[in-house]
Amino acid sequence: MKPTVPLKLPLSLLDVGGEGKHPAAWNLNISEFKTLGPDRGQLIPKWIAGNCNKIPLPDCSVRHLIMERVPLLKMAVVEIQRVIMPAGTIELRHAFYSGSHPHQLVRSLVDGEFTVGHVTIGGLRYEETIIREVRK
Repeated sequence: MKPTVPLKLPLSLLDVGGEGKHPAAWNLNISEFKTLGPDRGQLIPKWIAGNCNKIPLPDCSVRHLIMERVPLLKMAVVEIQRVIMPAGTIELRHAFYSGSHPHQLVRSLVDGEFTVGHVTIGGLRYEETIIREVRK
C-alpha cells in the first residue's frame, strides 16, 4: 500500500512503529490502523507501510528518526543506520530492567555523539539513547 499522503524526501522525522504520537512525523508501521489507546482502529496519519527490518526508504533519506518499544535487532540497527542522513539524529527508547542495556548493540554499530539516560513513561522505566551528529 502507498503512504496516506505524498512523501517528500528527505523526511524531517520518521517514527519507526509510530501511530501518530508525533504530529510532524511519518509513521512506519506494518498496520495502517492504530492498535493502541482510545484511537484504536483509526487510520495512522502519514503512514508508510513497512517495518524496522526493511525500511522502504532510500539511503540517507531521514534527518531525525525515533524508535520506541519496537524490537531492536541487528537488522533494524543496520536499516536505521542506512536511512539516517549524515549528521542526523536517532532517538531510541526501550524497556530498561536492572542490568539490561537495550541499546548496547546500537552503541557498537552507530558512530555519533551519544547521550544515554533513563525516563519513566506510564510507570515503566526506559533507557533513552539519543545519537546526534551521526557519522557515516
